[in-house]
Amino acid sequence: MVVTTRTVALRNGTHAVLRPADPCDVPLLVKFLDQAVSETDFADVSPDELAVPAAAAEQHIRAGLQSDNQLFLLADLGDHVAGMLTFSGGRWSRNRHAGELSMTVLKHYWGMGLGGLMVDYLFDWARSIGTVQKI
Repeated sequence: MVVTTRTVALRNGTHAVLRPADPCDVPLLVKFLDQAVSETDFADVSPDELAVPAAAAEQHIRAGLQSDNQLFLLADLGDHVAGMLTFSGGRWSRNRHAGELSMTVLKHYWGMGLGGLMVDYLFDWARSIGTVQKI
């Protein structure tokens, strides 16, 4: 699998590094998700439902790093995460080529192009690995 980082410029001039998550990112992700779900009514979960053991989150990230049809992408600003995109492909031979995407961006970064930049990364990643055909 091709895993790369990409530095992107947001509309406000801020630069973010788009990169796959690493198991050591779990503390940053907890802070990010706590903030993100409290900023909007559009989140799939409530703040009370976010309690995931760190070990389970680390294992989920490790599994994704070893898969050819999963991506756990972060928009890293150095001291915090501004956005996250996950893509999970199917588990079976007949649906490995398709999957679902989920994306969250902190409210402060809405309208700055971060979501589109993360989707561009996803499309480039899918083309580079060849397994994923439907997003």
